[in-house]
Formats: sequence, C-alpha cells, structure tokens
Amino acid sequence: IGGLVDSSLALDQNGTLFFGCFDNKVYAVNVGTGLADSPWPQFKRGNNRNGAWPSFLVEVGLSPSGAGEVNGSGIYNQGATATLSVSSNINDGYSFGYWSGDQAGSSNPLTFGVNSHLNITANFNLNSYVLEVNSGIGGTATGSTNLPHGSLAPISASPNSGYSFAGWIGDGISDPSSPSTKVSMTKARTVAASFSLNSYPLTLLVDDGGTVSGDGNFTHGTNAPILAVPNHGYSFTGWTGDGITDPTYPSTTVQMNQTQTITANFQLNTYALSLNSSTGGSVSGDGNFTHGSNASIVATPAVGYSFNGWTGDGIADSTSASTTVSMTEARTASVTFSLNSYNLNIISEGNGTAIGEGNFSYNSLAPVNAFPQSGYVFLNWTGTGITDLNQSSTTVLMNQDRNVTVRFGEQTLSSTYLFISSIPSNGGTTSGAGSYSLDENATISAFPLPGYSFSSWSGSGVVDPLSEETNIIMDEDLNISAVFSQNSYNLFLASGSGGSISGSGSFQHGTNAIISASPSEGYLFNGWKGNGVSSPSSLITTVSMTETRNISALFTKKFFALTVNPTAGGAVTGAGSYAFGSSSSIAASPFDGYSFSSWIGNGVTNSLSSTSTVTMNQDRNISALFSINSYDLIITAGTGALFSRIMLSSKILAEGREHNWYESTWFGSFYESATGWCYHSDLGWIYPYFSENSFWIWSPHLKWLWISSSTYTNSFAWSENEKNWIYLDLKNSSGPRIYSYQKTAWQGFTIE
Repeated sequence: IGGLVDSSLALDQNGTLFFGCFDNKVYAVNVGTGLADSPWPQFKRGNNRNGAWPSFLVEVGLSPSGAGEVNGSGIYNQGATATLSVSSNINDGYSFGYWSGDQAGSSNPLTFGVNSHLNITANFNLNSYVLEVNSGIGGTATGSTNLPHGSLAPISASPNSGYSFAGWIGDGISDPSSPSTKVSMTKARTVAASFSLNSYPLTLLVDDGGTVSGDGNFTHGTNAPILAVPNHGYSFTGWTGDGITDPTYPSTTVQMNQTQTITANFQLNTYALSLNSSTGGSVSGDGNFTHGSNASIVATPAVGYSFNGWTGDGIADSTSASTTVSMTEARTASVTFSLNSYNLNIISEGNGTAIGEGNFSYNSLAPVNAFPQSGYVFLNWTGTGITDLNQSSTTVLMNQDRNVTVRFGEQTLSSTYLFISSIPSNGGTTSGAGSYSLDENATISAFPLPGYSFSSWSGSGVVDPLSEETNIIMDEDLNISAVFSQNSYNLFLASGSGGSISGSGSFQHGTNAIISASPSEGYLFNGWKGNGVSSPSSLITTVSMTETRNISALFTKKFFALTVNPTAGGAVTGAGSYAFGSSSSIAASPFDGYSFSSWIGNGVTNSLSSTSTVTMNQDRNISALFSINSYDLIITAGTGALFSRIMLSSKILAEGREHNWYESTWFGSFYESATGWCYHSDLGWIYPYFSENSFWIWSPHLKWLWISSSTYTNSFAWSENEKNWIYLDLKNSSGPRIYSYQKTAWQGFTIE
C-alpha cells in the first residue's frame, strides 16, 4: 500500500490488514478507515509517500575493557526506546560505575529514546573489600583493612603468655598454620586467629615413704590438684618445688604456668616409749624411736629385789630383764619387781628350844626367842646378823639366808632365872631375861617390831605392867610375857574427774589391801600415785599397809584421731588428735572450677556446710566431696570466638553409634549428653573428670572412682570414699555389686 509494504499481508475476517515491518514489529490497518490506532512510528515520507523507514545505531563501549557486559546495543528505529543493562564481571572484581558519551548518569538499566546514532561508554570501578581480623581468647591479631580486589593483605597473630597460636579460621589465607600470612582479597573477608592454652607436664617424685597422685599434663594457669598419702609408719613433711599453693599440706594444688617437677617428702614416724617401774628397781631405755625400730629396754632390780616381768604391747620377751620393744606406735611398758625372801634356820646347843625359824623378806628383822629347859639358862647366840647376841629375845637381819645357834647352860643353885616371851612371837623383842641373884631388882624392856605396838606385861612381879621399860624383883624363877598388838592403818583413796575407785578402809599392818580403778567413758587410767602400790600401772593392784597410805588414781581424757580426707576438687583442714567430748573444727576449700558438696562420715554437725564441727567421742574418718562446676555459655553475634567441650567420647577414642551412643574398646557402651553427663550401660549416670590417660568418674551411688583402661578391664577401681580398691561385679544376675576390700564385704547398688 503506497509502496510501504515490505512483507506479506494478512487480512482477518473483520477487515483488519496485518503486515510486518523491517523493524521486526507487526502493524495493523483498518482497510476501510485508513491507519489503525497503533504505535506507528513517525517516519520520513516523500510527497509521493515513497520515503524509507529511518533507523539509528546505538553503540556501547566498556571502560576498562572486559570489566563487564552491556546488553541492549544495536539498531533502533527513529523514536524507539532503547534499554541498556549492565552486568559486572564479579570474578575480575569490577562493579558498574557510570555512563559517559552520549548518555550520562549511573542508572542501571538505562532507558532512553533513539533519534540519532549514539556512542555510549559503560565505565566500571575496581572493587575494594573490607578485611576484618578477629582473635579468640589467648592472643591478639592485626591486619584489618580495606584493599582493592586482588590485593594480598598481610595479617599477624600474637599469642598471650601461656598460649600458642593454633591457626587461622576463614577463607583466602595463604598459610592457615602460620601466625604471619596473607589474605587474598577477592571479596570481603572475615578471618579469626585461634589460640590454644599451653599444656605442661607435672611430674611427681616420691621416695619409699608414701604415694602420690595428680601427675599428668595440664593447661596453662590450671591449679593441678596433688595428693600425698604416707605409708604406714610415715608422716608427710611437705612438698618441694615451684608453684605449690601450700607446701605443708598433703592435699594442695600446683600452678601450671610451666613444666613442673614436685617432690613429696616423708619421714619415718617417731614414737615415745614410756617405761614404768614398781618399787624395787629401775628401768632404762625410754625415749623416742623411729617407726619399725626395736628399742632396747633393761630392768635392773635393786638390792634385795628380783625381776618379775614386763607388761605392755610389742615386748619381744616379757620374761627377760633385757629385751626389746617393737616401735610401730607409741608404747608403754611396765616392769614389776618382788622383794627377795631368805631362810632363817636356828640350831640349839644344850637343853632348851628357840622359836623364829622361817622365810623372811629382804632387810626385815626376824624375831628369835630362846627358851631354856628347867634348870638351864640361856647363854648366848652365835651367827651373823644377830642384833644382840646376849639377849634371849632378839632379831636377825635377813639380807641373806641365815643359820644362827642358841646356846644353853646349867643354872647355878644360888640364882634365879627370868624367862621372857613375846606375844605374838613376831610382835617384838625383849631384854632382861637371864640369871639373877635372889631378890635382885631386874630391869626388863619391850621393843615392838615394825607394825606392832607394846600393850602390856603379862605375869607377876612386874612393877609397871603398862610401861615398855620397868623392873621386877627376882625372888624366885619367873616367867613373864611382853604383849604386843598389831597396828592398823587407814588407806585413803582419791581420784579426780574421769573415773571411780574402790578399796579404801582400815587395814592391819602387813595387809595387802586390794584397790581398783574404773575409768569413765572417754577417759584413760594413767596409774596410781602414792607409796606402797605393788603395780602402779594396773587397774587392780594391792597396797602394802605398813603405814597410813594416801593413794590417788590418775585419769586423763582419751584422745581420738580425726582423719579428714580430701577428694578430687579441693583441700581440707582439721585433721588431728582431739580430747574426748571436744568439738573440732573442719573446713573444706574447693579448687578453681569446683564447689563443695558435702561431708561424709559420722559425727559432723552440719554435713552440708563447708565449715563445720565434729564431735570427738571416738576415732573419726571424714571425707569432703566436691563437684565440678557447670557454667552457662552465651555466644553473641560478632564475637568471633569458637568453643568446644572436650567430650568423653573423644578423650577415650570411642566409636560413635546412633543417637549419641558410643562404644569404647575398654570402657563399654555409654550415652553422652551435651552437658558432659554420661549414661553408662553398667554404671548408670556418671560425670567424667579427665586426668591424662585415666580419669575420675562421679557416680551418685559409688561416689568418686578412679579408673584406667588397665584397671577397669580387670574389674577394679579405686574408691576415694573408701580409700581402697573395690572389685566391680557389674554382670551379676542379682544386680550390680562391688566388693569392698576395706569392709571385706559385698555391697549392691542400683543403676538409675
């Protein structure tokens, strides 16, 4: 039509003519009405309507070349709308910046009308990226910057004291294991330096005097708990080495800021040996002796005494005066002596008799009396030890066996004879017996022996019968007697608080009065004080009543041992020896990361308080339990810190199963929770505490147990509660149980 058609025509049933144009558009014309309402562009026409369709070139360039792509360039009809769309070459680090040339601005996409040929340039900028360098706990990191695409940014990490550089976290790092490296800046980067606490070995040295526990590897700044346990007969004297919190206490900590070597020092205990002696001798050998030594003791009887024997524990030969005592604890040994006895034999020469033979104790004066027959008179005594050889009534000193002879002779007709006897014969001696002229005034005397008193003279002719020395007229042969009475003495017993006594009273001379002492609860009998006691260290003994006696029983309060045991996680104070009925103070101090849980043992006033008291009416064994603290970890955005819990499964290299269950070749099957608590198929709920190649576990039923691969596979564990090994029988048909070597008995427990 009019020379404008350049494509095939199509006519629809409504009379609309469709034709295509070289501008790739379809146009419609209503045949009956002329040009249809359509986006018909303006174009040049000649007067004859033979003008060509106008078109223009939109040409786009890139600066720099290759920095991106632009869509929309090409040929456009006059008045057409062109749209240019820019995409950056991200891999090369460019971003679209602005348009220059026949168009300006920074719109993307860019839309404009085409009425002429256009030359447009898309200008690109090289990207710059932010590098953020962070550091975790334990050091610092530098290098944060803003650099163009493709730059290599240097970064550096510096660990704090006690830490080591562990590596870089993030992309684009040249060498993640080097503290100084570079980051390729092809995009915005965030990297973080991670640090790990240094680990130092703790070596514990010990001699034969005890055992130690607590050695291993520990992180920097850790207070590593160490424990020294003396062997029997030894005492802990202190730790030597650096970083020890309390070198004088067996349970303490070591500050692990370097490799540490600590020595536990022990020494043999020293015990006191006390020696007691009864009357009649002396002892030697008491003093202080080391544990296990044999102390020599010697009993030396005094003159006139003999050694009887030793009493007490640890004596090698109680029947030997010279023996030894095994010093494995404080000892008391007592020795008794007995007074020697000697025989007195009397020989009579002539017509008469004598009385007084017998057995007499050392240094006693044995009374002897001579009695001539009628018509005969006493002449004298011969022998050693006789007090008066010329008196018919005299004494013999008995410091050895004696043989004495009494001699009699015929009485002359012009004399009288005075016979004197003693009643009783051992009550005393007399003087004055013998021959006298008729009507001679004879002087007579009575001499009571120890333990007796003169009472009177019996017989006729005595001037003063009540006087020890008097006269008698010898008008004929006379026979009189000196009467003696045995003395009586009071025995007074006394005691302080702590016990009762019995046996006081009045006793005749020479009586061995029985006395006894009974200590009250919590008291010890320490012996008798006073003269005449046969065995001062015996509860029941005798007192020789040769005079009035004042005897005291000595009692002292018992002292009981308080043992205060620490467990993993803290230290304790208060151990010692305390008097019966006293209230001793105890205190528990948890180490860092631990809290006091409770006291275990009888007699504690408040078992839930870290400071409490113990009633000391018997030996006590108390343990302090500590629990590992749990903390909430809150992580906020942007900290750049990474944390992870050391889990039991990783520590013992257990193989994972489904749903957080693990299997260990030696520890068996267990479930591991995120809190650190584990459920063991044989032990129930446990909480592990690691110590190098072994570890402690807390069980609500079995308390603290120390196990290792070698002990657990043989069914053994160390019980901190019992301070001894236990045997684990976890597959018993009646339920799990343990054998306590301390109590020598089986104990069952329930798994929850």
